Amino acid sequence: MTNQLDIVEFRTDMPTVRDAMRLDLDDFRQMIREIQTGAQSVGSSIEAEKSQTGKSSSSEKYLTKLSPFLQRALSEIEDINILFGHVEGNVQSLCSFFAEDFKTCKASAVLLEFSSLVDKSKEHHIRKEKAKRRREAKKEQKPN
Repeated sequence: MTNQLDIVEFRTDMPTVRDAMRLDLDDFRQMIREIQTGAQSVGSSIEAEKSQTGKSSSSEKYLTKLSPFLQRALSEIEDINILFGHVEGNVQSLCSFFAEDFKTCKASAVLLEFSSLVDKSKEHHIRKEKAKRRREAKKEQKPN
């Protein structure tokens, strides 16, 4: 067992844990779907506009600016989906660690339990270190 207290300093290393406790994965999943639907709608609008325009300069400028924006947005949405998949996997691992069913388990509850467990572990470690120092101090005070 290691005596490195910084191992349990995850709150300073991971300051977003508190924010993550407020995260509801179902709400976030729904927001991603809405964004994807919006992007698909913009894509459909671009295609419809391209097929209906007779090379008007204003429409041409609009489409020229909107198409690259949509491509960037779709790329970022895909990146978010990948990150969200990692988050879901991590939450699933935490749920499994606490013997919870991932489908019914809320991320906030698991993160709160995890945070509490880490805090208790840190407190235990601090108490052990203090007791060790007291024992060593008593040994030094006793005459041989």
